[in-house]
Amino acid sequence: MMPLVSARSYAGVGARITPVNILKIMEFVAYYLALGGFTLRSGAAKGADSAFEKGADKARGTKRVYLPWARYNGHGSPFHSLPQMAFDLASELHPYWKTIPDAVRRLHARNTLILLGEEFSDRTRVEFVLCWTPQGRDIGGTGQMIRLARRWGVSLFNLGNVDRFPMEVILRKLSDFLLDFGASVPTDSKLIA
Repeated sequence: MMPLVSARSYAGVGARITPVNILKIMEFVAYYLALGGFTLRSGAAKGADSAFEKGADKARGTKRVYLPWARYNGHGSPFHSLPQMAFDLASELHPYWKTIPDAVRRLHARNTLILLGEEFSDRTRVEFVLCWTPQGRDIGGTGQMIRLARRWGVSLFNLGNVDRFPMEVILRKLSDFLLDFGASVPTDSKLIA
């Protein structure tokens, strides 16, 4: 049975090539956010999405995993129906929408649902986005999420902007960001497996 989604949610996403040390941080943070009552919204992509989901699962937290199609990456989430509005919103922000294949369009439409929820409104959007992209740039599918977050005024923390720092510094910066949302994570890097 799928757990009910809590009122407090965040998007945990990122590039499939996210470095291992950052994946560990994502899992760690997702664990503590789940313990704090936050629902993870993600997209079942390998790499960052999977790390966030693993952390939420370890804490037995709630999650809502949106898929671009049924059984994407072997995931069993029932959330794979993409309304036309998801495509419409995604197309407004993607610079090459007319030239990308349908499968890629579905991935971007899925990202719209991750950020805004099924009602596509301020009431159902996530409180913040945690992600990683190379050098913090808005490229790839996560770049689309970054553009969506900017458009909808959703706060975003891109670990790609701080991944060159020691783990303790990254955790402190992340913890400072999360304080604005009433969340916290330990900043002791020895706690990360």
